[in-house]
Amino acid sequence: MMIGVDKSNGKAISMQKAGKPAVITVILLAAFLLLLLSSHLLHEYHGGITVDERAEWYNVQYHLARGIGFLKGADTSGVPASYYGIVNTIFPYLVSFKLGLPIRDYYRLTHIFSVACAIGTACLLWWTSRICQFRNRWLASAMLLGSPAFFGYSLMNIKDVPIAFFYTLFTCTLLWCHRYLSRFSVRRLTYGTIIASVITASFASLRLTLLPVALTTFVFAIYFSIPVDTKYSPPGLGMRNRRRLLLLAYSSALYALLTFLVAALLLPAAWENPPSFFVNAFHTFRDYTIWNGCTLYRGECTSKHLTKGWTTANYLLQWGLSQPTLLNIFN
Repeated sequence: MMIGVDKSNGKAISMQKAGKPAVITVILLAAFLLLLLSSHLLHEYHGGITVDERAEWYNVQYHLARGIGFLKGADTSGVPASYYGIVNTIFPYLVSFKLGLPIRDYYRLTHIFSVACAIGTACLLWWTSRICQFRNRWLASAMLLGSPAFFGYSLMNIKDVPIAFFYTLFTCTLLWCHRYLSRFSVRRLTYGTIIASVITASFASLRLTLLPVALTTFVFAIYFSIPVDTKYSPPGLGMRNRRRLLLLAYSSALYALLTFLVAALLLPAAWENPPSFFVNAFHTFRDYTIWNGCTLYRGECTSKHLTKGWTTANYLLQWGLSQPTLLNIFN
């Protein structure tokens, strides 16, 4: 049972009125957990291992082989290049490797992590609803259940769900920064930038084509979070905005640098030559050459090899519109 404040008239909300959203929240979260359980049981019934589990099993091995080989000065040219990140699978892999578990048990561990990320996303949305001071806090759970990201196979996908979790954590952090910077200082701006960059590196390392979206989101969010200093700035909106733009440039440069460094650290295959790895990975994901495939968009199979005039803008637009997950909706 919750007690809140009605922002329209400043009066306290009664226990009876506050109880209804709480009941709806419990019902929605129970339905969400039921979906998680149902999806997991369906996977078990149909064999329990899909293409992604096997691919991620070898993906971790390739990254570790390249990273360890680089540290030892060994020749790793014979190890296949892998551009998917390993944040979502490294710990399940290490546990299964240490205990000598078969790939089927590794699969179970990776999906336990995905379930934790899905539940964590629901908690993040709940937390954000409190940051935004929504009167009906059950809207957070409704947004989660209403997203296609958590239906069907994607509900248990060991890549998609962690990306959704980290990206939602990123957007929640930006909302927190907006409130945190209301009492502005350069120290607070630096602190918020460091947190946002570390979180960005977590999901960007899984799919590097998210970097432009994250950077654009960060720049807009921080620009509107830095208050205009009317007390110490000379008269005139231009002079006041000049200080804001300088602070934004400082924050954006620090954010881009830290994101690059942390993402490179999380990608062992990139240690030998991070800039080259990032460029190749971005082009591979953008052009759909990683599996010689395409994306279904408006009834057509589109990719660099199948679509005339293919650009990064085409990829970001089609990926965003064909997969309207929490990454886009909550952004």
